[in-house]
Amino acid sequence: MIDLHCHLAYGIDDGPQTPDESLALALALSKAGVTHVACTSHIRRDKDWVNDQSAQSQMHDNLDKALGSAGPKRFRGAEHYIDELLVETCQNKQAVPYGDSDWLLVELPYSAEPPNLMRTLYAIREAGYKLLLAHIERYPYIYRYPEKLEALVNAGHRIQVNLGSLAGAYGPEYQNAAQYLLQDDYVYVLAGDCHHENHVQTYIIDGLQAARTLIDEETLKQLTLRNPARILGLQL
Repeated sequence: MIDLHCHLAYGIDDGPQTPDESLALALALSKAGVTHVACTSHIRRDKDWVNDQSAQSQMHDNLDKALGSAGPKRFRGAEHYIDELLVETCQNKQAVPYGDSDWLLVELPYSAEPPNLMRTLYAIREAGYKLLLAHIERYPYIYRYPEKLEALVNAGHRIQVNLGSLAGAYGPEYQNAAQYLLQDDYVYVLAGDCHHENHVQTYIIDGLQAARTLIDEETLKQLTLRNPARILGLQL
């Protein structure tokens, strides 16, 4: 598995807080079959979580010292929260795409649709980026409306769903939404979104098992291996 959504770096957000916690998560990911992982710590100014380009070198230097060669192969990335400054961040090339690609992971608010959402996403595309939208099953103002899902996909945006949602980790409403999105072919990437070592069992191992009850093995490989590899520009 190539995991495009993981909070592996320590001391950045609500993920690991120490080098040992990052190492424990990395080892658990490898044990679960994750071979490549994107380090998508949050960029959220409202919580003072800063993981933009200015923080990347130090963050990954610290992670290299803590992990060495342990765990999956690591790639740069970030979970960009959509706020009033994200378009400017992208225009100024301070966003953090996956590895050497032009793909960004973008998170939306949970409670309500941000104003001018489609226009904002278009502006990010105009700044030169492609968008993978994080855990769409957690945004009821989108997943409850097929016309909004169609509009996002038709605009070229791609949808990521958390494996943990399929396993019921966030409750039955998100589980039902994730199942619907998966079975109706809206999902482009399934990912872990692990923040700590103890998430790996439910968020990845149980999530993969749940996915196998809904889709065939080839489709699962497409969503957990081939499509993530395409985003990272990897040759499998």
